[in-house]
Amino acid sequence: MNFIWRETNGEDKKIFNDWHKKAKLKNNDYDNISVFLTDKTLLGNFIDNITTSFPERLKALTATLNNVPVGVVVAYIRNEPNLDNVITFEAIAVNPEFQKMGIGTAMVFDIVKNSDAILKDIPEYFFACIDKDNASSEAIFTKNGFKTDKIEHFDYYSYYLDKSDADLLKDKPEPSLDLAIKETLKLAKLQKNNIKTRK
Repeated sequence: MNFIWRETNGEDKKIFNDWHKKAKLKNNDYDNISVFLTDKTLLGNFIDNITTSFPERLKALTATLNNVPVGVVVAYIRNEPNLDNVITFEAIAVNPEFQKMGIGTAMVFDIVKNSDAILKDIPEYFFACIDKDNASSEAIFTKNGFKTDKIEHFDYYSYYLDKSDADLLKDKPEPSLDLAIKETLKLAKLQKNNIKTRK
């Protein structure tokens, strides 16, 4: 796996709110998939609200590199009798300091390739709804083999990846995160030095 994953905790949510504030985000600017965020609905608060509402179905997971949170994925897991088992990517966000380094693509790759270890589930297919004008999110998913019919559903396109296509990722090498690893290592050292200085 590219990342060390953990269940998103309260401290992570505060960090996500800071990402949102730093980026001076407006509605839809940070909504990589199906999240509607406004200045009043910060990312961490949004994640707290939706995961509290559906704790048995929605999982928020923080991706870390060198113990630095670099991204978050919120996944909806549908695993019920008589229905297809599906994992839906509800939200994805990358720390603004580390964007354009391949982290979003690598997070989706990790979840698809290792869903049994990360989400404790192996779905029949993966699904995402992406704003039709969100080219960066489209790239994250198409690079991981997701397909779309490009039929518009309320300004969104549906993207899907079935199990047979997901299995093809198992033979692919993990996306390179060399730059992100280097930058997070710098930040981790800086944070460690700041803690020592305060003592």
